[in-house]
Amino acid sequence: MYVRREAAAKVGEFDLLLGAGAEFRSSEDWDFTFRTLAAGFRVVESAAVQVVHHGGRPYADGSAASLLRMNAFSHGAVHTKLLRCGDWVALVLLVEELWSSLRLLRPLAGLAGKPTNAGRLLSYCRGLAAGWAPPVDAGTRTFRPSSATSSPLQSLRSSSTEAPQP
Repeated sequence: MYVRREAAAKVGEFDLLLGAGAEFRSSEDWDFTFRTLAAGFRVVESAAVQVVHHGGRPYADGSAASLLRMNAFSHGAVHTKLLRCGDWVALVLLVEELWSSLRLLRPLAGLAGKPTNAGRLLSYCRGLAAGWAPPVDAGTRTFRPSSATSSPLQSLRSSSTEAPQP
């Protein structure tokens, strides 16, 4: 992700409760993109830029399904956060996500021992509920970490502002 300095200054930091190592372990890029658009900047997706992403997971051992459920959980939390911040477009996102999850359900597949896709819907709904717990800052559209939910990044920041020990 490339961000112009002007946009980064206006949008602010990535949400500390989103992303690897945080309470909601993904969706930080999606959330930052939404906040960038809400701040009036353009977001461009270009086929000219290629990224090798080493975050793939195999389906055979269930780790890909686990990653997809984690993403759905985080998306739910972000959608709740945006609703709490007064971004009513989040209602559209919420309805679209619920609709697409419902369309993918295959309840009879379970009888044949195959995936039903219910995990995505359940994880998203759990994320919607979990998004009500942390306090939010409506001005920055971010979760405010409490001392009980401080992130590793927050710990690094506080330690880097302290005077070095001899």
